[in-house]
Amino acid sequence: MPKAHTAASDRPQQSNDPSLGPTRRHRSSPYPMLSVDEALELISTHVPKPHIIKHAVNKSVVGHVLAADVKAAESVPAFRASIVDGYAVIASPATKGTFPVVFASHAHAGAEIPELKQNQIARITTGAPLPPGANAVVMVEDTVLQGMTEDGKEEAAVEILTGEVVPGENVREVGSDVEAGSIVMSRGEGITVTGGEFGLLASVGTKEVEVYRRPVVGVLSTGDEIVQHDRPGGLQLGEVRDTNRPTLLTAVEGAGFEVIDLGIASDK
Repeated sequence: MPKAHTAASDRPQQSNDPSLGPTRRHRSSPYPMLSVDEALELISTHVPKPHIIKHAVNKSVVGHVLAADVKAAESVPAFRASIVDGYAVIASPATKGTFPVVFASHAHAGAEIPELKQNQIARITTGAPLPPGANAVVMVEDTVLQGMTEDGKEEAAVEILTGEVVPGENVREVGSDVEAGSIVMSRGEGITVTGGEFGLLASVGTKEVEVYRRPVVGVLSTGDEIVQHDRPGGLQLGEVRDTNRPTLLTAVEGAGFEVIDLGIASDK
């Protein structure tokens, strides 16, 4: 670290006029030191207010910062779903016993599902919607196959081994992950590459968000001794290859910002 052997108060005051030459230059900075808070306040005062834009929720939204809260457009899940492979039932103490399997509910979209009646059960797969009338799912491990259809491809009758199934068991309720209208992301939060924010926005049906327009970042190096890092040939005495500028350029681009290479500025 630099080491001084005199105090600033012991040094005569000089001019800050660069035209007077080095014999009249200050031996210490004529500008008072600022605290970090004072510097941040100056930046906040003089930097233009951020511009708010609307942006589609697509891959180019990554790197932006939200300018408004985002509310879920729909619930997740949007329907009552089974969390296990098993049988949809109308839960009661009388659930124990053998019942006809009247249909199957699979985890695919668009199929119309019949209503489940008392003393009936329906085969159901993980993630599939509960039939109307059903209020619980018995996992397949708690059952025994008792009969098959004539072609041998489907279950016709299944014995349920427990009467302790209660309403809501093994069911993922509507909005149990996210309720429609709830705030899923707040103003000031960033949409990152690795944080999962894009997936969260997509999961609740968000099509567009308000974000702050990203700044354009310019990077330059200064100094007569600085030369391009990839300039052919060796270095002359006193020359230094420019490493900070290309490093910062790649870092800014990697963070998702538009960057402008301003090159090397001379001291003169």
